[in-house]
Amino acid sequence: MIMRLLVYLLAALYLLPVIPSQARARIQTGSCHADNSPFVRFFSDDESLNKQVDRIVDALSSREMIAELIVTSCGMNGRDFESAYALVRDGYAGGVMFLGVTSGEIREYTRRFTDIAARTAPLLPLFAIDGEPLLLHERITDIPRIPGAGRIRTAKQSREIALYITMVLRNLGIHVNYAPVCDYSINQEVIGSRSFGNEYESVSLLSGVFISTTQAAHVAATAKHFPGHGTVEGDSHLKLLFVRGDPPEIPVFQSAINRGVIFIMVGHIGVQDSLHYSTEGKPSSLSHIMITHVLKEELGFNGIVITDALNMKAVGYFDTPALQALQAGSDMVLMPEDEKALVDRVRYEMGMDDAFRRQIEASVRKIVRLKLLLGLINEKELEKMGHFDDIY
Repeated sequence: MIMRLLVYLLAALYLLPVIPSQARARIQTGSCHADNSPFVRFFSDDESLNKQVDRIVDALSSREMIAELIVTSCGMNGRDFESAYALVRDGYAGGVMFLGVTSGEIREYTRRFTDIAARTAPLLPLFAIDGEPLLLHERITDIPRIPGAGRIRTAKQSREIALYITMVLRNLGIHVNYAPVCDYSINQEVIGSRSFGNEYESVSLLSGVFISTTQAAHVAATAKHFPGHGTVEGDSHLKLLFVRGDPPEIPVFQSAINRGVIFIMVGHIGVQDSLHYSTEGKPSSLSHIMITHVLKEELGFNGIVITDALNMKAVGYFDTPALQALQAGSDMVLMPEDEKALVDRVRYEMGMDDAFRRQIEASVRKIVRLKLLLGLINEKELEKMGHFDDIY
C-alpha cells in the first residue's frame, strides 16, 4: 500500500508544474486548508468580482442563462461526442461530464468543445468528471487503478491520492471533480469502498483533506451524495430509496461546507419517518425542503448545488425531474433526459413565475462566478456584444 501510494505521489509530483508555485508549496507541506484554496474568493464579498458577475449575467439572454444550469454527458457511458458537441454548439449545455473516455479523447473533446463555444458563446464550457479514487480508471479508461477511499486511513494518504487525481484531471483540462463521497460505507451494494468509512470523525477528516487538496490545486471539489446514501440498502441507480429517520451523514456535509467545498451533489435518496427532514415521498434531489430549507438555509451552503445524474431510475418515477430539481432549488442539473426541451420548459416557467426567474438568475450568478475564477469567460464574444470592455 505504501509503495503504491509512493508511485502515485511521484506521478503527481511529475505533474506539479501545472500548479502555481504558491499552491504547490502548500500542497507539498500539507497545509491545504479551505482558506488556502484559490476558490476562497468564490465565497467572499469581493466588490470587483461581484461587479463583473453582475455585468456578465445582465448580458445573458434567458436561454443563455438556462444553458449554464445544464451539464450534459460525453463518452462510452453517456452521449456520443457528436450529440454532446451539438448541444454545446447550439447553446443547450454550459458543462460537460466525461464518462468512459481515454485521456487522449478528453484532450481532443475539450479542445473541440471550447473552440466551438468560443465562436459564439459568452461563456466557455465547464468540464467535469466523476474522479473519485475507486472510479477514476472507469471514467478515464487508460488511467491505472488506484486504491479506493475505503483503503485510505490517514490524512496524508488522502492528500496524496487527492493530489494524484487532481493532477491527472488538471493536466487534462478538467475543472470540476465530482468527488469525494461523503457517505458512510455501510451500504455495500453501491457505496462500500467508495467511502472513507462509517464513522463521522474519519469520514469528515479524510473527505475534508481530499476537498482542500483538490481545491488548492485549482479543481473544484464536490461533496456527495447529500443527505447521505451510505445507510440505506439498495442502489438509487435502480430504484428510489429512503433513509428512515434523520439522515446520519448530514454532519459530514456540514464539515465539507465548513471546508469551503464548491459543489454539493444531492442524491436521489428520500427521507421518511423524520419530522424535520421528510422529503414527502420524493428523492432529496427533487425536494424543496431538503435543498432549499435544509442545505441552503439551515446548513448555510452558498456554493453550487447539483443533482446526481438524472438518468437514474430513482427519479424515473417523476414527471419532468430536471425541472422539479431546479424548482426545488438545485443550481445545476446533471445529465437531464432532454436538454433542449428543458431549456424551453424552464424559459416558459421563468416567464410565468417571477420568483422562479429570480432563483434561476441567482443560480447563474454562482456559476458565472466560478467560471470567472476559472478563466472561462469568452472576452472576444462579450466585447463583440458590447457589454463591457474589461474582464476580471
